[in-house]
Amino acid sequence: MKLLWTDRYGMNIPNENKARKMTLPPPDKRRLRNLSREPIVRKAMNIISDAVSSMPYTIDVIAPGRKKYVKEIAVIQNIIEHPNVIDSRRSFTKRIMDDALVLDAMVVEAAKGSDRNHPIYLYPVDAGTIKLLEPWDYTNPHGFRYVQDQEHGAQKFTADTIFYGTRQNFTDTHYGCSPVRYAYKYISDYIEACARANDIATNTTSSFIVGLKDATPEMVEKFRDYMTNEIEGTGHIPVVGGTDIDSRQIRSINKDNLGIDWIDRLTKIIAMSFSIPPEELGITIQNDRSTEDDRDNSMTEGAIKPYAYLLEDLYNNYVIAKMGLGGVLKFRFIHEDSENQKTAKSTRLVNEYKADLITENEFRTLCGYEESQSKYANMTHVEKTANLNVDLGIAGGGGFNGVGDVKNTTKDDGSKKDGDSG
Repeated sequence: MKLLWTDRYGMNIPNENKARKMTLPPPDKRRLRNLSREPIVRKAMNIISDAVSSMPYTIDVIAPGRKKYVKEIAVIQNIIEHPNVIDSRRSFTKRIMDDALVLDAMVVEAAKGSDRNHPIYLYPVDAGTIKLLEPWDYTNPHGFRYVQDQEHGAQKFTADTIFYGTRQNFTDTHYGCSPVRYAYKYISDYIEACARANDIATNTTSSFIVGLKDATPEMVEKFRDYMTNEIEGTGHIPVVGGTDIDSRQIRSINKDNLGIDWIDRLTKIIAMSFSIPPEELGITIQNDRSTEDDRDNSMTEGAIKPYAYLLEDLYNNYVIAKMGLGGVLKFRFIHEDSENQKTAKSTRLVNEYKADLITENEFRTLCGYEESQSKYANMTHVEKTANLNVDLGIAGGGGFNGVGDVKNTTKDDGSKKDGDSG
C-alpha cells in the first residue's frame, strides 16, 4: 500500500462562497465530520451503510459459452469477503461508505498481491486527504489524476490503482455534494432565515405596548427604570402594585415557543438530505398516504442503490477487470423486494409463464432460483407440455384423449381389439 491511511487534517472541499455574514461558518471537512457524529445524522448514515454492507450479491457469467468459471469466481469472492488482512467485507464497506456520505468521495487503493487465491488487496483511504489534479488529461488513461501530501512531499497517483467514486458528477468540478453537506447547508439556511426574521421583528417595532392606567410621567419613568435595571436579564418576576391582582404572560410556557419543535424540524431536514423517510429517524406523524412498501422502495431507490452502484464499479473495474475477466464476469448486488412486491412479482411471472411468454429457466432466473438441468427447462409451457406428451407416449395414435382418461384398447389376451391399428 503506497497511500497514507490519513493525514488527519486534509481537506478536499473547495470553498468559493462570497464573503458575507453567516450564522454558521462555511462547511469544511472538520465541520462535516463533526456534524456526521451527531446522533440524528449518524442514525441516518447507519441506516444506509448497514443496508449496503449487508446486501447480498452475485457474480454472473456474461461471456458466451457454457464455462462456469468456478475457480475464478471463488477467487473474486475471497477478495470481496477479505479485502485486506484487517477488514471484512462489512467493515471495509462501512469505512468507505462513511466518506461517501460525508464527503461524497469513496477512495480505495487496489494493490497487487503474490497469492494466486488473493491477487488483489483493497485498502480504504481517507478521502479528505486526496486532492484531484485539474484539469484531467483525458487523452492519457495512465496519466496522474490524484495527489496526496505525504512525509516527503506531494505524491501523485494514477487511476490505475486508485478508485475515486462520487455519487454527484459535474463538468465544472470533480468534487461532489454529500448528504451531510446538504444537511449542513439546509440547517445553515434555516438558522440564518430565523435570525433574519428575528432581526426584522426586533429592530423595527416592539411586539407589545404597556399601558399604565392613570400613571403620572414620574410613575412611567420609574416603571421604565425598574424593568430595565431590575427585571430584564435577571429572571425575576416583576411585581407591580395596584388595587387588583393580575398577571400577564411575559415568556414562553409551552412547546411552541420553547424550541422543542426544532428537533422535529431538524430530523425532517436530515431525512430529506439523505433521501430516507422521516419515520426511520423517529418521526411518527405521517401526513401522506404512502404505504410502508412505498417508503421502503423510495429509500432503496434514492438512498441505497446509488452507493451500491459505486461499489459495483469498484469490484468490476478494480478487481474483475484487473484479473483480466472484465468481459467474462460481472459483480452485481441483489436488491431484494418487500414481501408484497415479491408476491406481486411471483404472480406476474407465473401468468407470463402460463401465457408462453417466458421459459421455465427464465422464470426461475427472474425469481432468483438456480436454472434447472431438465431438457424441458428452456421451453415455454406449451412446448414443454407437448414434448412431455410425446416422450411419455400419451400423445398421438388415439391412445390419449387429451383430457386425462386413457382408453382400454387391448383384449384379455393382450392383442389389439378389432378395428384398432398397430
